[in-house]
Amino acid sequence: MKTNSNSTPDQVFSYIEHMLIELRLMSEKENAAVLAYLIEMAIIEARDTADAEQNPVTPAVEQVLNEKQLLNS
Repeated sequence: MKTNSNSTPDQVFSYIEHMLIELRLMSEKENAAVLAYLIEMAIIEARDTADAEQNPVTPAVEQVLNEKQLLNS
């Protein structure tokens, strides 16, 4: 898939995730454990970024989440 100006953020991040999965599999096949791990972190980041694009957190919700985190510390 070539991304273009008509691609939605969801399509772009889905494509990035797919490519990263392929790279992780290649890394694992070559026993490059650290590289595979780093690519796995990039996969997680791509998913999280896509989720954030679909479900943006408003400032008020973000403040509540930060306060809950402080209380649980």
